[in-house]
Amino acid sequence: MGVEIKKVIFICNYAANYGGNFLASLAKLSQNLSIDGIQSIYLFPNIASNKKWEIDLSEYKVIYTEFDESNIEISLKNIIDEHTILHLHFMESLQQLSRLAEFANQYGAKIFFHEHMRRPGFSNYRIKRLVSQIVYNLGGVKRFYHSRLRGIKSIAVSPDVRKDLTKVVPKEQVVLVENAIFTDRLDNFTENSIDSKRHALIMGTDYRRKGVDLAIKAIASSKYVSKIQLDILTHFIDRTEKLIIEDFGEIPNFVNILPVTQNVQDFYHKSFVFLSPSRSEAFGYAVIESAYCGTSVIASDIPGQNVLKVVPYIQWITKEDVDSLASQIDLVYEKEQSQVMLESIENRQFIKEHFAIDNWVTKIKELYTKIK
Repeated sequence: MGVEIKKVIFICNYAANYGGNFLASLAKLSQNLSIDGIQSIYLFPNIASNKKWEIDLSEYKVIYTEFDESNIEISLKNIIDEHTILHLHFMESLQQLSRLAEFANQYGAKIFFHEHMRRPGFSNYRIKRLVSQIVYNLGGVKRFYHSRLRGIKSIAVSPDVRKDLTKVVPKEQVVLVENAIFTDRLDNFTENSIDSKRHALIMGTDYRRKGVDLAIKAIASSKYVSKIQLDILTHFIDRTEKLIIEDFGEIPNFVNILPVTQNVQDFYHKSFVFLSPSRSEAFGYAVIESAYCGTSVIASDIPGQNVLKVVPYIQWITKEDVDSLASQIDLVYEKEQSQVMLESIENRQFIKEHFAIDNWVTKIKELYTKIK
């Protein structure tokens, strides 16, 4: 029989400019927990205190603190007990996770560690990854963390994240719960004005990992380059400009670098194609969101992202294959609007059925009730 849970504390190392699917999912979960009489509390880093998120958390207790182990423990010590679940998100340090596990054990609280990213990291340099894995396995480090983290239930957002997690925590403690999207937000968009060019879209905050350089090369190779504008959404405009100039000597005239906004759905709806030629992904929120919005999608067939092959109409390319990406862009550009609409309807229906937040909430609550 599971432990009676009266309180869930979401410990989130999160300070993005928008709440997005992440906070929308947690807010929906909290609403559902409230019906069962379970309290939700949120713990964020201090730098998140000035964020004007579109997700309303005002009905819950929200705590801001410095996000080191000592301050997190100070924030928790008067609100944690044996009827508490700590649900951890974006905890990048194994040391931090290990210490919080030890702290929670003192109070009889239970921990869920929700891994949203790939491990051992986003590096695509094989030698570096190999060395880091060798170091991790030597000297009892792996055995040490397996021992310290044995009581933690870990949640992976994709099969490949689950595979990574089993290198950090015992295999039997890892479960798969794929991410969900907040479709209500995507349905609320502003109609776009007529534009002389058709828009391609890419997320560019993590320039290399997202393959922004590959997208620029592909658009430059497209036979429709003079008719396409590539919109790059990024949190770091200056850095993105610098990287593009380093790669290409200048910012091509078809490139438009824009800040990330809460109304990302407006960009999806005005784009004829969304590009995700990523070099590494844990899941692929933007791929699902854009497909839901009726945008054609071209994505790299890589671990983490390729879990989305279940979506009926996404075009897949080999990793770092610029020629294939350019060819697919041309094919999408030439596609009849009637075909685009048919694909859009089928994608939208499939995503609603398989990636809705309500389904995600049900799965998480089931895990909560089974914890011992």
